Amino acid sequence: MSKVRERRPGDRPGSATADSRRSNVPCDRALKLIEADDVADMLGMSRDWVYAEVRADRIPHVKLGRYVRFRAEAIEDWILERERGKIRPTK
Repeated sequence: MSKVRERRPGDRPGSATADSRRSNVPCDRALKLIEADDVADMLGMSRDWVYAEVRADRIPHVKLGRYVRFRAEAIEDWILERERGKIRPTK
């Protein structure tokens, strides 16, 4: 007689168990998605400004259905690309 494992939250019939799915997902900061409020805090701007930049396609973002998310690393790179002026050496 085979032993049947008890179902856990997140398990779906015919799919990998929740534990095996988690072990395959990298928890790297580069892949972590953040929300518009977090981006607004990073930039010192309002959430409305962030969404306006998304609508104009001027800021890197990820659309997930009706939701918009951002990769923190992509936002940091975007800031560095826009940084202007020369760094003056200190005397």
